[in-house]
Amino acid sequence: MLGALVILLVPAFLLGLVWFFVWLTARGQRRAEAAVRRETAARNNDPEPARWFLQAGEREHGPFGLAQLQRFKEQGMVTPDSVLRHTATGQALAAVAVPGLFAPAASAPDYATQTVEFQTFAGHADPLRLGKGSVCMADGALIVHGRRRRLFAFGRSDERIPLLDIHDVIVDGRLVRFRVAGQAAKLPRLLRLATPAAASELAARLPTRLSVDGARAKADAHEFSRFLQESGTPLVTLAIIAANVIMYLVAGAKGAGWMSGNTMVLYDLGGNFAASTALGQWWRLATSMFLHAGLMHVALNMWALWEAGRIAERLFGHGTFAMVYLAAGLLGALASINWQQDFVGVGASGAVFGVYGALLAALALRKDMLPLSVARQMTASMAVFVAYSLLNGFAKTGIDNAAHLGGLLAGALLGAGLVASAQRMWASVAATVALLGMGAARAVEMAEPVRDEPAFRAFLVTFAPAEEQLNAKAKSLFASLKSMPADEFVRRLDTEILKGWQEQNRRIAPLTRLTVRSREVRDPMAQFIHLKTASLEDLREGLARQDETLMLAGKAKLDQANAILAAAKLKADERQNEKGKK
Repeated sequence: MLGALVILLVPAFLLGLVWFFVWLTARGQRRAEAAVRRETAARNNDPEPARWFLQAGEREHGPFGLAQLQRFKEQGMVTPDSVLRHTATGQALAAVAVPGLFAPAASAPDYATQTVEFQTFAGHADPLRLGKGSVCMADGALIVHGRRRRLFAFGRSDERIPLLDIHDVIVDGRLVRFRVAGQAAKLPRLLRLATPAAASELAARLPTRLSVDGARAKADAHEFSRFLQESGTPLVTLAIIAANVIMYLVAGAKGAGWMSGNTMVLYDLGGNFAASTALGQWWRLATSMFLHAGLMHVALNMWALWEAGRIAERLFGHGTFAMVYLAAGLLGALASINWQQDFVGVGASGAVFGVYGALLAALALRKDMLPLSVARQMTASMAVFVAYSLLNGFAKTGIDNAAHLGGLLAGALLGAGLVASAQRMWASVAATVALLGMGAARAVEMAEPVRDEPAFRAFLVTFAPAEEQLNAKAKSLFASLKSMPADEFVRRLDTEILKGWQEQNRRIAPLTRLTVRSREVRDPMAQFIHLKTASLEDLREGLARQDETLMLAGKAKLDQANAILAAAKLKADERQNEKGKK
């Protein structure tokens, strides 16, 4: 118990220590960047968005932004003669003189209705609408049609956004992002069109006004796009994805299942099983990284790998990225067999979490590796993905969170070392190697009490056909009992049937060092085989001696063995039903 507690606390402490230093360094960098931005804004005297008080009789209302005044104008509450006072300068103007309020409609031509999406599989989402909808442009406004992101908002409605209020338009492939003056949404609006060409066409018709932050974000987006183009193809990431997909197809063809994984087939193909791995078959740590338990498992892992891997490989280089991926996967697999010994572990999630950990640590320490706004957005989305995945893993059974945490720790250590000095880089490599050594040593210790698991699994594979063959021989032999001499019957019973059951009994008897789950299967099976063997021995002796008492004792043992077998089958059916309900 103490050893298990230590193996849990040591990685948690190291991970916490790494993240503390990462957070401490990142906080200092954020404060320095904020000071630079404040100083730059003060030097450039950047103006705040214009806001106005509206005079109605002897009272003033507001202040209001330009977008609100536009709506008041459309409702007839603001006329060209209305008096507005600027909040900053105190200057009073007629509404007709306020820039942009009574300006003629935007000169952009109408834009035909196009189908759009307000969210993507990669996690980009519009803050006000969701699902699918449409967009068009008419009468100087962008008209967005779709469902509101509100509780019980089932219907669809139009949203009219004056072009004069739109600024900071950025195109990213099929995505068009923009901000709306006076809108409470903190995040930019988002539209996902059918093609990049359609997105570029829409963006070309929208205003080109940019705020300071918008200009920086647009420049960062262009710089990031150029970085992706100039840094080449992420060959290692693509090769890893291809290898995982190929192994998924191979496993499915061999009977592992397409939607869920058959553990026996996955084990035979190289799944990570504590007793087998820690007691000599260390290659399973690597092979298990390329096996998956079903379509959703491989699809989600490969999507997550592509999202982070294509960036990490370009930043770290092909060879270094491959090293990070492999080290994270190995440590994740070791953490898995230290955490539990009952299950066959498969999947690339430990290695994938290592890629995320490496990127998070590197970007936290060196934000200049990528454009600032891109680095912030990427860091936030990756942190949310990691936190959600870990919480989901703790909330549900069947998810190998130990592999996730082990991979994340290895990736964070290596990622922090890659952006630090050479001395610290070698320190992070040494720490990762030390964790691998500790994990391997602990895995051997944890696997010792279950060292008979591989032999028991091999026994299970051969027992069913052997039992079927022995039962068929027994049925044939007993059918000829009346027509066969007694001594010939006894001889054939002994050589053809009894010796087969004695061999099965000899094989299963010493297999006692097993997991709790395997013992629940082994114990009634061993009892059944022992009683079946003993009943046949009594029957043989009874027939040989013509002793009816021995024959009756053999029949009683056979009935007892059959009762144990029936109870075991009933219990297995109940478990299967419970599993189906879940």
